[in-house]
Amino acid sequence: MPKSVTKFNDSWLHREDDNKNPVKIWLTIGSKPTTFRCSLCRTNDLDCGNQGWRAVQQHLNNFKHQQIFQEWQKNVKFIIPTQVTTSSTDTSNSTAINIIIQCVCLYMYKDLNLSHIRGKTIGDYARQVLRAIFSHEELLSSILPPGGQQFIRKPLDSGRFEFLHNTMRVKYRISADRYDEFSGKLVRSKLVDFLADERKRDRKSTSTQSSISLSGS
Repeated sequence: MPKSVTKFNDSWLHREDDNKNPVKIWLTIGSKPTTFRCSLCRTNDLDCGNQGWRAVQQHLNNFKHQQIFQEWQKNVKFIIPTQVTTSSTDTSNSTAINIIIQCVCLYMYKDLNLSHIRGKTIGDYARQVLRAIFSHEELLSSILPPGGQQFIRKPLDSGRFEFLHNTMRVKYRISADRYDEFSGKLVRSKLVDFLADERKRDRKSTSTQSSISLSGS
């Protein structure tokens, strides 16, 4: 007999993790009925055909997911559109509201709605978002995640860096399975140059101030 597989079950969206956090914050169905995705970790399709809900549990108990979720919890501000009301039987409106809530949550960093940031280009928008979620000192002393032992500088905090990925993906409507390609080709190199330019500007500013101090003494 062919082995039965488990399809993504919409009822899973009503479940909570061990800390009573609703999983619908990040859990979505994948491109196939037997897959799911995590919007916070920006995963591609994860298989649930063999293990069903246990596969979802394995992901939510993953250290990286918990780290990203904890950082998200510290910084996110929930805004629920109160002007929209639904009955328990109106599943289409309920689904639409869940999508709106998830999108708004992905945009929010502390009290700042990252979608309100203006950028002339995709690269400029990404630079402005980094300026919003990291301090000037962090940008000067860090490199892009994930970093590595071969680098002297430490990487920017990966949890906060996910806010950039999430808001870029939602703002420019990039599907999860194409986002890495989008980021690699259009964003990452610009951000590498941005951090290098920030350090150059800082050195130039420091040198100028030193010269002024010497000339005035």
